[in-house]
Amino acid sequence: RDSSINQYSTHEDDRQLLLAESTFGSKGSETSVLNLRSVNRRRRVWNLYPAAGAGGGDGSGMPPGERSVECKELPLGARLVEGQCCAGRNSYPLKSYKASVWLLTFFAYMCYHLTRKPISVVKAVWCPRCYDDYNESQLYSVSRINASYEPGWAPFDGGNGQTLLGGVDYAWLFAYALGMFFSGQIADRLNLRYVLVTSMIGSGVSVGLLGVAYFAGIHKLYYFILVQIFGGAMQSVGLPASVAVMGHWFGKERRGLIMGLWNTHTPCGNILGTVIPSFWATSDRPWGWSFLVPGFIMLAMATLFFFFIVVDPKHVGLPAPVHSLSSSLAHSSTNGTTEHCNEN
Repeated sequence: RDSSINQYSTHEDDRQLLLAESTFGSKGSETSVLNLRSVNRRRRVWNLYPAAGAGGGDGSGMPPGERSVECKELPLGARLVEGQCCAGRNSYPLKSYKASVWLLTFFAYMCYHLTRKPISVVKAVWCPRCYDDYNESQLYSVSRINASYEPGWAPFDGGNGQTLLGGVDYAWLFAYALGMFFSGQIADRLNLRYVLVTSMIGSGVSVGLLGVAYFAGIHKLYYFILVQIFGGAMQSVGLPASVAVMGHWFGKERRGLIMGLWNTHTPCGNILGTVIPSFWATSDRPWGWSFLVPGFIMLAMATLFFFFIVVDPKHVGLPAPVHSLSSSLAHSSTNGTTEHCNEN
């Protein structure tokens, strides 16, 4: 086994030297690769002998001594699952972390779409005449002018109800589009867990406030517009921050499959966002619950997300995913050259 390790090590070092020369040129490449060899040998030995120390065999390819857990960055639920995080050892497998991140971000963004759809369902209750089936030739007919409609919800139950509903939609879309310009920068500079949880809470509160209008008897147009502006701003943070978390954990390998399955959160959320509010979206039922129930679901998901999401593998001592071979080698070789110069 020792001879096989040495043979593997020699071939691997030669491969890295050739790659470094093709990336950086012959000058300085040998020095960079030599600095990598000591670390790589230890990691290769650990992969061949995963039972050499405690906490190994988790698929990370790193000896337990090289994996330090940043306990301050871990949420409480992740610490409880980890068990030994504050002892500086990590026993939770890499694949399990990836699965938990995939599921948490999937259901989180599914809830974003769940909270967007109720207003499109309840519009028929707010303005029944806006959704009456008629032919264009009957628009000004006597029978249509004298038709009686179920009572709607002011201020949308009048003749200009469709225009007012369009203004409410425009307020949300404008805030969402404008927020997209800033949400990506916010996600890059702040803790993603706090950013996403704040956005989820804000989205849940905003959709809940639309339901409060029924129980509080609110009929002011500016109330619905302000709530929609707030909701659009909160919703705009969800996509950039969620994709950033996924990018921290998943690299180039099977990226199309992983992201394709992950993006099914959109239709799943839209389906639930239509089915759940439809139960109360009738004239004889309290339509306020069409908004409050999705809001409560979003708040529950935000709580789960806050206590269990690990936004970056480095917080648990795991390596970052490889997005491309050249970038990974460049990063490693640059670090090796820097350390060599500092030692000299």
